[in-house]
Amino acid sequence: MGPWVNETAQQLAKAALSICSVIDFEAILIDGAIPPAVRARLVERVRVYLLDQDTRGLLCPKIKTGSIGDNARAIGAASAPIFAQFFLNANAGLSAV
Repeated sequence: MGPWVNETAQQLAKAALSICSVIDFEAILIDGAIPPAVRARLVERVRVYLLDQDTRGLLCPKIKTGSIGDNARAIGAASAPIFAQFFLNANAGLSAV
């Protein structure tokens, strides 16, 4: 569990700060179909890696454990039609090439 968790935590910490440089998120939730003990360790390591990052000018997000678990992927996929129907299309007005 050690090397995978450490590498993944480093990349998630970088991704969290990258997205927070564009949009100020209060929290980043880590969830999915992984064992709860691994998820808890991953959250802990992301928090540690964030301490070493340059966060000047950013609101550093809280890293939290999600609670959906195994159903996270299915719920995310099920929300796609809702997003398509009710949210702005980022590609609107672009012509096909």
